[in-house]
Amino acid sequence: MIIVVGGQKGGAGKSTVACNIAACLSEKSDSVLIVDADYGQPSAFKWAERRKDLIEDGENIKPIEAEIQQGKIKNSLRSKGEKYDYVIVDCPGRSSTEYRSALLVADLNIIPIAPREIELETLEEVYSIVDDARDINPKLKAIVLLNQCSYHPRNKKADIAAETLTEADLFPVLNARLCRRDPYGDSFDIGAAVCEWDNKKAIAEVSALMAELEL
Repeated sequence: MIIVVGGQKGGAGKSTVACNIAACLSEKSDSVLIVDADYGQPSAFKWAERRKDLIEDGENIKPIEAEIQQGKIKNSLRSKGEKYDYVIVDCPGRSSTEYRSALLVADLNIIPIAPREIELETLEEVYSIVDDARDINPKLKAIVLLNQCSYHPRNKKADIAAETLTEADLFPVLNARLCRRDPYGDSFDIGAAVCEWDNKKAIAEVSALMAELEL
């Protein structure tokens, strides 16, 4: 299965989402590959490298292979998809060649966005890109993940964003949301993931995401 994590907006937490999904999948499969297509800022690749250090230090976590790719990566991803159970592609936050190429062979495009108007405005262009890809890859599914949400119950920005997205009717919106919690950044910084961390609320969020995606 090829899962592309990408969209138009930079700073939406795509690498963190991609790595957390990869770590969760590694708990049930030894055949997980991260392809970091953001060659200018290969955050996911560097995360996987830091993960090796954790394992060498005795942490009981699974290693995850990672590589950097750039340009027209469609054929390479197709080949990797035949070799690995799961290929997680971390794309740069722009209308890149890598993103467009990856969508041509992907099974799923997860589009993380923060619940801010400037982020919601990017989705029309993302829809156009996804729609073009479906002409060649009709099996492609795309779905929005609200990420970096406030965990304060009085802050309704995520609810308002979900309503706006539903009314726009461009993409389905996941019910699962990831909040702006320290464990996401703290674990990512050392090469770990929330599912390997000690924070029940963050773990519950990622578990809900994986369950809704049926991964």
